[in-house]
Amino acid sequence: MAKFKPGDKVIHASGNGPEMIVEEAFTDMEGIERCDCSYWSDKETKFVTVRFPETSLEEA
Repeated sequence: MAKFKPGDKVIHASGNGPEMIVEEAFTDMEGIERCDCSYWSDKETKFVTVRFPETSLEEA
């Protein structure tokens, strides 16, 4: 069962990177819980979406 749900604010467990918002939480075909997370990129001047294993994320 997913630890995070859409709308949750998360950060990468390493502490590096921006605060992100979970867009989608799901179990992939290999049974791994994953989250699609988005954040605003000043460099790219747009929202960027990145997929992470749920275990690499922490609550912000």
